[in-house]
Amino acid sequence: MDMALGVFYILLMILGIPTNIVSVIHFSRQKSPPENQRGITLKVVYTSIASIDLAVCVFCFPLITVLLSDNRDSIFFQDKTFCKFWGFLWELLPYYSVFLVLVLSSSRALILVKPMTILSKRILTITLSTYVILLVMSKIAFLLGGITQMKYTKRDTMCILSFVDDTSKIYPIYTFFNIILLAMPIVPICIGCILSISRCTKRTRLS
Repeated sequence: MDMALGVFYILLMILGIPTNIVSVIHFSRQKSPPENQRGITLKVVYTSIASIDLAVCVFCFPLITVLLSDNRDSIFFQDKTFCKFWGFLWELLPYYSVFLVLVLSSSRALILVKPMTILSKRILTITLSTYVILLVMSKIAFLLGGITQMKYTKRDTMCILSFVDDTSKIYPIYTFFNIILLAMPIVPICIGCILSISRCTKRTRLS
């Protein structure tokens, strides 16, 4: 199983790194006139998504070394500083990636409902920045409060943010909150798909 996962991560890096680099370059070079706020806003979102996905692909390398080693021994995660650095960013990247998908899906749904809506780059920037700040502060607060700790476990094959006391009353609330954060894009994605199908069906009937 470890070997299969290791090969999967290798393929993920081989395919993901170059394609996301191309995506970042492509979207960052796209030019939109100042009055085209929608184009500018979507450019920021697509570039951000590609950048986060690129970071995730790069961060897979330490996992590969663990999965392809004997007894899941880690060269990288044995270093406590690297473990904390990698583990903390790994805690942030998936949530931020999911939030970007939420923003993109919500924007698409809004455009489908109200085609003349102007998407503000300023509001988008404030929204993304606020989410990052709150996410970082929440993780740091638990660490500094001694509620959680960053450590490497062979079971998880990575450095993870784990509770010092699993019997803590905060543990189920924290876990449920994280699940909600990861599941957030499902609703706007479904709404966007339903609206798209509905619009396409109407156009087909009219034609």
